[in-house]
Amino acid sequence: MLALAALLAVIGMAIFARAWLGHSPLIPTRTVLNLEGFFALAAIILVTLGAHGADRSASTAWSRRDLALASLVAVLAIGAFASTRGFYFVSDDFLTLDHAQAHFSLAWLRQLLTTPGGDGHFGPLVYLFNLLCWRRFHADYAAWHWVGYAIHAVNCVLVYALASALGYAMRARMLASALFAIHGSRPEPVVWITAHFDLLSTFCVLAALVCLLRGLASSRRAIYFAAMLLFMVAGMLSKEAAFACPFLALLLIATRSKNARREIPIAAAICAVAAAVFMYRWILFGGIGGYLDASGRPQFLSLTPLVVVKSLGLRLWSSLFFPLNWSVPVGKFLAVAMAVYVAALTALFFSAAISRRRVIETVGFTFFAALPIVSRLLIPADAEGSRILYLPSIGLCLLAGTLIENLRRKAAYTAAAAILIFHADALQHNLLPWAAASATVRQTCQAVATCKRPAAKVIGLPRKIDGAYTFANGFAECVAMQPGAQVRVDENSQDACVFTWDESAKTVRQLTR
Repeated sequence: MLALAALLAVIGMAIFARAWLGHSPLIPTRTVLNLEGFFALAAIILVTLGAHGADRSASTAWSRRDLALASLVAVLAIGAFASTRGFYFVSDDFLTLDHAQAHFSLAWLRQLLTTPGGDGHFGPLVYLFNLLCWRRFHADYAAWHWVGYAIHAVNCVLVYALASALGYAMRARMLASALFAIHGSRPEPVVWITAHFDLLSTFCVLAALVCLLRGLASSRRAIYFAAMLLFMVAGMLSKEAAFACPFLALLLIATRSKNARREIPIAAAICAVAAAVFMYRWILFGGIGGYLDASGRPQFLSLTPLVVVKSLGLRLWSSLFFPLNWSVPVGKFLAVAMAVYVAALTALFFSAAISRRRVIETVGFTFFAALPIVSRLLIPADAEGSRILYLPSIGLCLLAGTLIENLRRKAAYTAAAAILIFHADALQHNLLPWAAASATVRQTCQAVATCKRPAAKVIGLPRKIDGAYTFANGFAECVAMQPGAQVRVDENSQDACVFTWDESAKTVRQLTR
């Protein structure tokens, strides 16, 4: 174990050196991603080897202090993103708004529930939610952002409730939910309007698991279990990531049930309902569906054993432990915060004594939550696609909470501060590309909208800039949304203004008027 702790320290110093020195041929970006993965894997092995047999469970009943702390976490979640309320829509957001303008009717609702998504996804409940948002907010991007902040804040409270239902001590509940609120991977799921799918599906999964745990410990089991099944189905009708819910539920039943035979009926019901929803979706898509590759084939079908092992064994954990956008230069304060963070993690994973049940629950939560999105786990250095970490990150947050649970107060608060400071600064670092992308998209669409010809065409628009989505989709809708726009985007028009992307200036230049 001492050798593993020493390995953590050495790897951590190498990662810090890369952050402090910036781009360096000594530690290229691909190498630092692998180092992050090895650090995380060594940490998980270390805490597993040190796990003991029993744990001490705190009361699951909420006090006034719990209510105050959960409210404080919600305020933290909103405050961490309030400065982004002025960010403009980007990329698929314009398609989301276009779909949200549908006319509600029973025929539309029927079509929503019986038509598979052309992009391989099926989330009818989120489309319905977005329609309601459009009726209230229209194209007010600040209001749409506040909706996202609110859902994220509620999810943070549910993480607190989940930790409470698992019997975590108050300090552990607080760290787990606060870390979930400001985890460095949050810009994409919280700031990107299109990621309402991730926020709402995670809300449903968390609500389902909290209901399940309350049902296991309550005399009113039927009510809690019925609510659990309803939330699970709602999550599956929001995004495919929620198909992790039955696996997570069975994991918690296995680790938390005092009478395994008594829970067989609810376990069977969970599996049956999940299988029914999965088969319904399979029939709609004529197959497994999900994320599509360039040929239109589900990426899941292209997985190889090596990719699965690398994704679940290294890249998932490296992205969770070190959620940094390496395409943006790391500031000195963040580099120092990372050094302190690495030191705190090394000490925690080496010295903290947690139960085997807690290790199984937290590591298993992360693993099972990542299974439905395993084909997308090879997140690049610019953190593109990090929204898929939203649900799996709960496992890491719970693990961080349980690591400080049995420490002395001063040591626990010091370690918690080191973890939260790093992630708070990483969050602000990762928000920088989204701020730039927001401004770039708005300026570009406004510039093209000034064209006096019937049509406009643009050459070389980037799909993303430093990991933040820009023009991957929705550019024509973006131009049409601009005030006074009379031009349409038509790449085949012969009578069009022609624009080209200027990479150095991060804007478009008009070639013909």
